[in-house]
Amino acid sequence: MAEPGTEPGTGQVRICLVGCSGLLGDIISDAVSRDGGIDVVASVAGPAGLADLADTGPGLADIDLVVWNCSDESQASRWLERTRPYPRILAAVEDGRHAALWELAPQRTALGLLSPRLLTEVIRRRATPAS
Repeated sequence: MAEPGTEPGTGQVRICLVGCSGLLGDIISDAVSRDGGIDVVASVAGPAGLADLADTGPGLADIDLVVWNCSDESQASRWLERTRPYPRILAAVEDGRHAALWELAPQRTALGLLSPRLLTEVIRRRATPAS
């Protein structure tokens, strides 16, 4: 298996988009598609679609980061409580007025106002565990 944060031979961060619909979903999708270092390997409508990933696409072990557009951030927390291994989640909340990075323990890092630039910077910087 490849190092976390890279697809074999490409150096790309592999992400799954969750609930990325509407205007904010379009902004998120556009931002990540414009960044050549980010590969969207799966996109699901909501948390229920995450359970089907192993059957319909890459498993969670093959995803470096989940980008989740959620109206209720507690959905991400509840999902992490039931999921092993813990993937990282970048949650866009309140139509992008707030964003947070959840990782491993789970650990939440407040990111502030979400912009396309911040989105891609966080994906690239935080998808790979620190050495």
